[in-house]
Amino acid sequence: MLAHLYGDSEKAQLVSFPRDSWMVIPAYEDPRTHVRHPAHMDKINAAFSDGGPQLLIATVEALTGMRVDNYVQVDFAGFQAMVDELGGVEVCLLNLVKESHSQIDLQAGRQTIRGVQALSFVRQRYGLPHGDIDRIRRQQAFIASITRKAISSGTPLNPVKFNGFLDAVTRSVQVDDQLSGTELTSIALRLRTFSAGGVGFTTVPYTSSDARRDTAVPEDCAVSAAAPGTEGSSLRSQGPRPRSPRRERPRMPARACCRSY
Repeated sequence: MLAHLYGDSEKAQLVSFPRDSWMVIPAYEDPRTHVRHPAHMDKINAAFSDGGPQLLIATVEALTGMRVDNYVQVDFAGFQAMVDELGGVEVCLLNLVKESHSQIDLQAGRQTIRGVQALSFVRQRYGLPHGDIDRIRRQQAFIASITRKAISSGTPLNPVKFNGFLDAVTRSVQVDDQLSGTELTSIALRLRTFSAGGVGFTTVPYTSSDARRDTAVPEDCAVSAAAPGTEGSSLRSQGPRPRSPRRERPRMPARACCRSY
């Protein structure tokens, strides 16, 4: 997921990339074997598994034409902690959902979920009509619900609540070596000026959700470059936030982030 913050405004745009998207993986050196690999077509998740966050960043930059300034990685435990710190997040399901791979087990209707079931909700892929594309829609809806919950409950304006939420975030995220705990806190503090409608969501354009490549599963999809007038081209035209002087690309692997008080 690529997050774009609009300068000092109270708006943000989140762009999702299907994990099985086929795209060009730039040439890279395997960090374990030091063997050089030429550019080739593969899934975007192969960029992360083969070359770590640095190759993933290079892949996204090559596809979008935009520079990625920073990298943040949230683990499963951290995600659960953030949701639990907010007291859970409300979702509404049309039907009962039970599936063994994700271990999701939820009743139909409106309900507040937290912990393991919140994680299962955003991880479920099997049993959904459009696989990873439907999972992305769930993830986007869930992040929107987190934003609404945080804002409506007054978390950004309540020092005790906000510190608890920040602690949950910073205990379990990994960031690049150019994003300090202070900067991460500063970004989080911008929530104070956000409205629930200030965070927009979109998915990178793709040509087919049923495309196949070699032995790929049916939900693989081929990604296309953003067409003029689409959200992707809009973000590209804005480019990254201005920086002076220009910093080098974040070095990986990511390190644990500690909160600065």
